[in-house]
Amino acid sequence: LWPKQVRRIFMKNVDGGITRLDVKEDDVIDVANLSRQKCIATEHVKHLKDVQDSLDVKDAQGEEQGNEDVQKWISDFERSAPEDMQGLRNFFDRAPSSLRKDRTFMLAAIARNGHALYYSDRSLKADKQFVVAAVQRNGEALFYANEPLKADKEVVLAAAQNCGSAALRCARGVLNADREVVLAAVKQDASALYYADDCAKADKEVMLVAAKIYGRAALVFAHSSLKADKDVVLAAVQQDGEALEHADRSMQADKEVVLAAVKQNG
Repeated sequence: LWPKQVRRIFMKNVDGGITRLDVKEDDVIDVANLSRQKCIATEHVKHLKDVQDSLDVKDAQGEEQGNEDVQKWISDFERSAPEDMQGLRNFFDRAPSSLRKDRTFMLAAIARNGHALYYSDRSLKADKQFVVAAVQRNGEALFYANEPLKADKEVVLAAAQNCGSAALRCARGVLNADREVVLAAVKQDASALYYADDCAKADKEVMLVAAKIYGRAALVFAHSSLKADKDVVLAAVQQDGEALEHADRSMQADKEVVLAAVKQNG
């Protein structure tokens, strides 16, 4: 038995720490009992550790099996190659519902068909990081993103760099008038100009880029003021001589512009 005179003792915890036990002068501490309790606690912790190790192994095996299953479904999706909404519906009707929450599977499916985002779990449609990754693979996925993300410049810009017309068609707020977004969209797709805001169609920098790439299509959508801009019209006819028919009459009477159109058409 511990001497009565001792006011406090220290005992080593199971985890290696030190616990101070305050003891009254007339208390008697059964050291043997404390030792037994310590041994019991040590064995209990060891048992818990063994159980956790076993669970960790099972989790790792389950994760490995889960990854194999996801890869099988990705291969299945690529083989079936659903191109329309009915094909996508048929696939997801027979696939396990857990796939709709699986980021790896959904990104692989979206890369093949942007409309696959329609079938993804609601949480993924609202996840900015996931949606950015999705539209980088297929800009058409933006159609099915949560509405607030369609007004997020980072998301819309990522979509514009993949599919310009889809990005500007889905864009909310002032993003279809944003020069950076519209330029990125136009570089990908001439029809993006159709969905651009009127102020973007009157932006010389934007339309000059479009004229150099698409020629006639650019002048079709250009603001009337730019159809009379010699720089823009020259760039357009040098790419496509037939663009001249969509230029302002003043440009159709300009010798330099006409010669450039004739030269381009041979």
